[in-house]
Amino acid sequence: MTTGFIPFYWGNFLRGDADGIDFWAAWQVTDWWRLLPGVSWVRERLEFKPGAVELLGVGQAADDPSSHASLASSMDFPHRTTLDATLRYVGALPDPALPHYYELDARLGWRPCETVELSLSGQNLLHPRHWEGSPDYSEQITRSAIAEVRWKF
Repeated sequence: MTTGFIPFYWGNFLRGDADGIDFWAAWQVTDWWRLLPGVSWVRERLEFKPGAVELLGVGQAADDPSSHASLASSMDFPHRTTLDATLRYVGALPDPALPHYYELDARLGWRPCETVELSLSGQNLLHPRHWEGSPDYSEQITRSAIAEVRWKF
């Protein structure tokens, strides 16, 4: 009896490199206010190895924004009230082409006593919706709001 198998190999047969820079900081502006700026930049250079099938191109493997930036602010106000906000920038995507965007998330919290916290949060507050991936394979990210009650017992 003879048995055999067909070898199956899976891979993208790509080669390349990426260079980048990340910068993040924390700055205590006052005893009640903190700022956290950050930025990332990356450059990807990919190509197919000899003999590869270039059916889908290198775009699917290197479809990343070349830059990200954010500025987070956290404030502690009197009467156990806090306000946190993050403004972020995401660079454009090359393939499929999607434009860059800015978005803002924010949270207002209040602790009336040691065991209860009330908060209101909003995400993606600058635009009703935006794409974060290919329109063919993803859904739009929408603006949202959340009211929350936490009780510690």
